[in-house]
Amino acid sequence: MFRYAVIIVGALILGIYILVLASRGTISGRFRTVSLILLCLFLLLAGAGLYTTQTRYSVQSVQEEYSSQKSEILDHLSELFAEQKYSRARGLAEKYLQVNDPRLDAWYRRSREAELLLQIEDLPDTAYEERLDIWKELLDLTENDKYAAKAQQVRAHWREFQESMLREQISSLPAGAIAQRALGYELLKALAPGNVLYKQRHRAYVQQVGGKIEKTPWSNLCTSREMDLCQYVGYQVETVEGTTRIDIRTSEICGVSWRPKGTLITRDGQTAPENGAYYFVHDWEKDVVVLINTAYVQVRDPFPQISSRLLEDQ
Repeated sequence: MFRYAVIIVGALILGIYILVLASRGTISGRFRTVSLILLCLFLLLAGAGLYTTQTRYSVQSVQEEYSSQKSEILDHLSELFAEQKYSRARGLAEKYLQVNDPRLDAWYRRSREAELLLQIEDLPDTAYEERLDIWKELLDLTENDKYAAKAQQVRAHWREFQESMLREQISSLPAGAIAQRALGYELLKALAPGNVLYKQRHRAYVQQVGGKIEKTPWSNLCTSREMDLCQYVGYQVETVEGTTRIDIRTSEICGVSWRPKGTLITRDGQTAPENGAYYFVHDWEKDVVVLINTAYVQVRDPFPQISSRLLEDQ
């Protein structure tokens, strides 16, 4: 600690010296720059040293405490576990984990396992994500295959629940909302990859969307390459700044086009004022597709209840 105190004192002296010279107007630009660099270096070294020393002393303190009270701590852990005070036992064991005592590690795992098993008993069956997290933590904690089976079971039930809910949502959509229906069946494909019907219906709706865009003078970037904005294809239109031909209540995103400055963005001759990305917006009620600059459009996910985590966690 003494050497870090010396560094700090040296930094303070240097700082005061710089201020004195600056007040007299006798400090050069080069000297000021070098002095400030040295001052920052002093402070950085002192801070790093103090942090390292404090961390080391903290670890040593815990180790010394555990070494001097090992029997009492292990006995207390046993008592807490026997009394089913699992959270307190886990907290006590966790305090000394850095000591790396195998007996302490074993008590931590046992206490945490019992704590998690109690937690999951209080969760409703429909708390799929919370239950899955607990079974996965138990699996990581114990490497017990029975927890892997439990996690797989919850994941399967969660998929079935989401699949049923998604089918209902799709069936409630207007028949003309083809981009939203295509997105819905794309999600269903991810939830149930083996379902041929989902694949067929998804393909059919994608073809319908493509047919709408092919009737316009513009090309769809989302059919040839991946683009960040393409993730919003199938989303509902929430708001549009300015005047527009479409009714946002019956409109959806069905593609993306890039329009350089001066190129056509409407059939009646309006041109793009600058380079920009434009959404293909489909108004299914009016049966029209128009281009609107993405900067002026806010969109909304039509299926927000579907877990992206579940889609990715195959």
